[in-house]
Amino acid sequence: MPASKSGLLHIEYQTRSDGSLDFLFIWASAIRGYWNLVCELWTRPLWSHVAGIRFGDDYHFSDFTNRLNWVIAHENDYAKLPGRRGLIQVYPPSEAEQSRMNRFKNAVRRDAVPVSAGQRVTA
Repeated sequence: MPASKSGLLHIEYQTRSDGSLDFLFIWASAIRGYWNLVCELWTRPLWSHVAGIRFGDDYHFSDFTNRLNWVIAHENDYAKLPGRRGLIQVYPPSEAEQSRMNRFKNAVRRDAVPVSAGQRVTA
């Protein structure tokens, strides 16, 4: 979300009868009652839209686009919810959750082992 540290996200989606994704909308709200379209994704064209990702006026994230395209390309790897229309609400993390996340990130950075290009990593 631009210019705001917190806010609410709504992820609205619909699946077809075979469970594949039909559309996805992501909405952001930093001010109660005021929603901005972050992006919309349509998996097939209709008279009202083309297939693909379209971002709202204040948004464009090429990394997000790449990740979303990857998820869609691999949607058969995930559980299917056939013929469903849903809404997922994502709330900003609490201060305690933010603190835990920062401690986790710092621990990962501290314990990370540098890997050179082409080096194979084994567990």
